Amino acid sequence: MQKEISVAQTMSSVLISFIRTEKLVVFGYFCCYLFWIFAKIFLMLSLGWFYHLVLKLDGPKFRFLNSYFYSVNNTNSYFILFTALVLIALICAYFKLYFSKLLTEKFSFFLRNLIVQKQFQTFAYLHHQKSFGKYLLRYSGDLSTAQKLITKGCIDPVVHVFVILTIFKILVSFSFSLTIILIGINLVGLSLLLPLNIKLQYLAQRRRDQRSVNLNWIALKLLRFDTLKVTNKSNLEYKRFVKKSQKLYNFGIQYAKFSSVTTILPQFIFYVSVGCILLFFWKSHDKMLQLNPDSVFIFILLVFYIKNSLINLVGLPSFWKVNQVSYLKIIEILNRSTEQFDLTAVLSFKKQVILQDIELTEYPQNTFFKTPLHIPFHQTTLISVKNANTPFVLINLLNGIFSPEKGKLEVPIVTGK
Repeated sequence: MQKEISVAQTMSSVLISFIRTEKLVVFGYFCCYLFWIFAKIFLMLSLGWFYHLVLKLDGPKFRFLNSYFYSVNNTNSYFILFTALVLIALICAYFKLYFSKLLTEKFSFFLRNLIVQKQFQTFAYLHHQKSFGKYLLRYSGDLSTAQKLITKGCIDPVVHVFVILTIFKILVSFSFSLTIILIGINLVGLSLLLPLNIKLQYLAQRRRDQRSVNLNWIALKLLRFDTLKVTNKSNLEYKRFVKKSQKLYNFGIQYAKFSSVTTILPQFIFYVSVGCILLFFWKSHDKMLQLNPDSVFIFILLVFYIKNSLINLVGLPSFWKVNQVSYLKIIEILNRSTEQFDLTAVLSFKKQVILQDIELTEYPQNTFFKTPLHIPFHQTTLISVKNANTPFVLINLLNGIFSPEKGKLEVPIVTGK
């Protein structure tokens, strides 16, 4: 016996479920990425001690390190510290890359198993609503795209937020006004990206759909390869494919244009914010507001150190708009109604099968068995039909592959061991 069940899945619920399953790997990746960023920042700042100890120059970096951290009094101590920071950065970089690849592989494995499980339990009439190529795309392009979301779309932004908030505490201590300018310009830039992101998502969807059409077409033609050779239709089919390929190419060119704009704009916004900070300092300095030059130097230096984090956060909506197209297609499969079988149910061969006025989504223009059909058990029944599709429909109805939209279908079932 079978009945319909449906469990709602969302993008967040699937991601959270995976993160809970792999929380140790997620935590390891988060820590390695965070320590790697801070180790790189501290390495660049540590040059202030080198200038002081070797070149006898007390620059802004040296004064900043002495104020916020501690002082290194001899060259040997500096090189020990420098070596330790390099080793930490290298070790963290290795494990960051390893955990990143491990997470994407695990997430791909997790999604792939979910898709297959759901697809094999899906009602046949739902399965036939989509082409073969669309299902192939789920396991190839869609899965490859979706697996990026666990790192670049979920964990990386948390790391970048943590880094930015930590550095912002220092920036505020230097100049609250300059920090507000930095935040304000990035927020304005983020709002300017929103309409572009909508267009980018639309183009990504069209490109993906056309790729699905092409994949379905080529899969079917390869299955009929011998027929193409025998009937000498290779050139004809090639010309047809070129037209389909041209459509995909056109969508790809449009997508490339908008994708390039949304990729370069966050960097442009960053440099605009730095320019505004410099302009504000220049105007303030002329008006004798007495902003400390050392503070402004370290302020801009720290802003450049967190450049990648700022750019990634501003570009995050664009990343999600593009990549969620594939992810939502996977979620669509996971949200399909599936069959649940009662393994204790067996057919009773005491009555008969009855079919009358059957309407199917697969054959919207036809109504089958307008005259009631009775098939008694333990008897040979001769069925005369006018519609050539009727035998195929009957077999699929009795096997549960087709599900009637309207009409009467009775297959007597009793429960028992």
